[in-house]
Amino acid sequence: VLLEPVPEPKKEDWVEKNGRQQRPEAVAHAKTIPINTVYTSATPNHGVLQTLYFPDTLSTVCRKFVSKIKSASEEKGLRIAFLSVGFLEYPERIGADKTLQSPLLNIPIDLIKKGIDKRYRTQSFEISSDVSDYLSVNESLRIKLREDLAFELPPFAFDEESEPSGKDFIDYFEKLEELISGKLKWRLKREVAITLLS
Repeated sequence: VLLEPVPEPKKEDWVEKNGRQQRPEAVAHAKTIPINTVYTSATPNHGVLQTLYFPDTLSTVCRKFVSKIKSASEEKGLRIAFLSVGFLEYPERIGADKTLQSPLLNIPIDLIKKGIDKRYRTQSFEISSDVSDYLSVNESLRIKLREDLAFELPPFAFDEESEPSGKDFIDYFEKLEELISGKLKWRLKREVAITLLS
């Protein structure tokens, strides 16, 4: 899945900041194109995952991720890059005001340098993974919820003969939303993010 940047704005679309003309924030510019900026709709579209970064920023962020991923792999033998699908917000402990947020489903990924994106003259990147072999519910979260909040996180079920479909994710999220409905300070966020977990 290729990571797609927000297109560069034309000079006439730049905005004034601190007395100087500068390009607008990527999210603000994306809304004018229009690119959907709601994370809950972030799903791969024909092999492309829309990001909310301009091309140069996306390239910089990805290079830093690749460096951290490579370092963790070489120094500790760890796989730390994941595509996290869905995030659960929940109280730190029973009766607590403070809430925490954790990824629900984690898919180990490789972040791969591709060729130069000729549209913007920046390095392009893609993510790849064998989803069906490694997709898992966040085990640390499962244990924390069981031990600290007496809540059992449901397993993620899908037909193991094929890769999970969008419907599998929707079914899981709907089941979880049903389980947490009525619980104070519990919320499911249907977001997608590349995360570094160790």
